[in-house]
Amino acid sequence: MDMNADLIAQAASFLAAVKSFNGDAVEQCSMEALMQQWETSQVIAAMNLFVELEVLEHISKQGRIGSKELAEIVKVDESAIGFIYLKGGADEFFKFMIDQTGPFLRLPRYFQTHEKKDLYDLKKSPYAWVVGLEGKDYYEAISSNPKKLHNFNFTMATSESVTPILGMFPWASLKAQVQEEPERAFAVDIGEGRGQLLKKIQEAPGGFGAKMILQDRPDVLDSVAAEDIGGIEKMPYDFFKEQPVKSIPICYRFELFCLVNCRRHAHVYLMRRILHDFYAPVCIEPVKNVAAAMGPTSRFIITDLLMPEKVEVGAEMTPYWMDFNCGGCPAAPHPKSN
Repeated sequence: MDMNADLIAQAASFLAAVKSFNGDAVEQCSMEALMQQWETSQVIAAMNLFVELEVLEHISKQGRIGSKELAEIVKVDESAIGFIYLKGGADEFFKFMIDQTGPFLRLPRYFQTHEKKDLYDLKKSPYAWVVGLEGKDYYEAISSNPKKLHNFNFTMATSESVTPILGMFPWASLKAQVQEEPERAFAVDIGEGRGQLLKKIQEAPGGFGAKMILQDRPDVLDSVAAEDIGGIEKMPYDFFKEQPVKSIPICYRFELFCLVNCRRHAHVYLMRRILHDFYAPVCIEPVKNVAAAMGPTSRFIITDLLMPEKVEVGAEMTPYWMDFNCGGCPAAPHPKSN
């Protein structure tokens, strides 16, 4: 009864707020909303403290441990442990988040020390500049530190695990076509990291045991164990270069005959949550590389975020913070790309 009463009270409060809303979100911004933003910043700081002190490593998922014992283990005052308590092994996520926050905090200095065109140079990203690796692109910079690369891959895989995948295309509808030409790869996933998408397709009825290929940078593929991707072929690939999975005739001369053997183009090429990392002119080359490799019956599926033409106050924030995030790290979205 108490829970119902509390829910009813909250619903009544929400209804009253909706009735009194005059359309100006800025004017009617409540102190509660402002405090929520402040609270979020403090929680992030507290989580960072836990991560850097390696407190999470000493919290058992099964048993219990007190703040005093934790403080003794990590050699800090107990009051520091009392700031926040978090269960689970999410330290990779928070380490990645804190690592990505640094470039944003130093963006003013970045713009003071760089020309306008530098923001669109893959080798001069704010992230690479902050970590002292300007001259390398974002992925080269983050890959230079094994721990940071692990945190990046963990975070991407975790976010993918809660993102809808299978509903974007009727994979099972291609069964007859794929089984008719089994020598062709069913799906080539470009830049997926740990093969989350292919594994989902493989496990679903639409997988039907067909050949699948995971393409990514060598260092990323090295971090993926063969047993974790269940028979999916790993193929090192830079998507700014020619797509290797395509029909390439290789002739073997035998007297007057020419036997043609070739690596066939795939049934489906996939590029998921990749292009939002780059501004429009840079996106053209990877797309052209796939298009050039496709056969008459190949499909190219791109799934990504599109920025709204006009900002709406109070609308879903994900496209906006993702756009800002990509501006600070891999390569800024070109103004015309929106």
